[in-house]
Amino acid sequence: MQRAKRLIDGSELPLALVAQHAGFSSARRMNAAFAKLYGRSAASQAANRRDTINPDGDRQWPRATAPSVRNRSLR
Repeated sequence: MQRAKRLIDGSELPLALVAQHAGFSSARRMNAAFAKLYGRSAASQAANRRDTINPDGDRQWPRATAPSVRNRSLR
């Protein structure tokens, strides 16, 4: 399952190919296992990945996890 998550997060492969490369017999079985382990579907994880890539193709921080300068104490 860790391999599937790495492939989802680090590539643009379709979920069917992710499932195949991660050793699952089908995307449906991978999705079920993924949701059970991570509490969200593989498709939503892939959608989150796409949301964190800017138009130039560079990765950027998702808004919820971006480091915030405002929250750091300068003292």
